[in-house]
Amino acid sequence: MSSPGESSPDPQRTKARLGAYVRALLARNEHVNLTAAASPGAARDILVEPSLAVAASWDRPEAPRVAVDIGSGNGFPGVAVAALWPDCQVALVERRRKKALAIQDCLAMAGIENATALACDARELKRERPELLGQADLVTLRAVTSLEEGNRLAAPLLAPGGYVVHWKRPGLVTREGAAGDRAAEMLDLERRPDVAHGVDGVLVVYARTLRR
Repeated sequence: MSSPGESSPDPQRTKARLGAYVRALLARNEHVNLTAAASPGAARDILVEPSLAVAASWDRPEAPRVAVDIGSGNGFPGVAVAALWPDCQVALVERRRKKALAIQDCLAMAGIENATALACDARELKRERPELLGQADLVTLRAVTSLEEGNRLAAPLLAPGGYVVHWKRPGLVTREGAAGDRAAEMLDLERRPDVAHGVDGVLVVYARTLRR
């Protein structure tokens, strides 16, 4: 088992934590529309496996200490970050209060204590949650907004050397890449190698430069 602070996750512990969360999510889904997945197998394919690809984008020797998942929706991919790195404190930002409360219920049912759902619009984080500014080693966004806008939302949250990871399809990367890269340059972010996952998934990764 990995010692605290190491970046290599424990596969068995990760699987157990995510399994518990998926069961809670599917139970809660009967009352709040959180996912189109109707079974544990579907949830694994649609939510869990794509989210776990974040581990391949993280190549630093130490685990992230603070992470922010923007537009969390049903908790993923932020819950996967919390499961992979139990010492990382993860903020799951979801603007719809009803969904944020449902996410928090699922976290409690699954016994995941290092993640918290925040009912807040990501555009208001600077005002609503100033304690997060400049603190995040990792910011994740899946199916939330464009690379350009996502970088603008993530940049104020990132600590020096922190990563922002976008889940995209190749076609969207082609259409959004140039604008995303231009915004990144203005925000002191550097494009890192993309990470392919699944059949046609791509993680687009930017890092906060250390010169700030």
